[in-house]
Amino acid sequence: MERSERDFKDVWIPREIWLSTELSLMEKVLFVKIHSLDNERGCFASSVLVIPENAQGNYDVIVESSTDLVTWAPFFSQTVTSGGNSRFYRTPIVKK
Repeated sequence: MERSERDFKDVWIPREIWLSTELSLMEKVLFVKIHSLDNERGCFASSVLVIPENAQGNYDVIVESSTDLVTWAPFFSQTVTSGGNSRFYRTPIVKK
């Protein structure tokens, strides 16, 4: 069996995440998954966003950031320093 580099931890969801009425169960589980990827080197995850060739119309690709996975704010291109509070990013694609 191949050894995983993931740092498996007990499942723990912060109270404000678990009790949030703004997050779906899937978003709460995603929080736990991201947390489990964090190790001494930090958390590195990547995604590719694809707008299908047959999509019609224009789309906005929005970058948002959050420190609690509940409150999201627009994130404008800037240098981000490591350390301090954890910050999460998401990139929704919205049809205009």
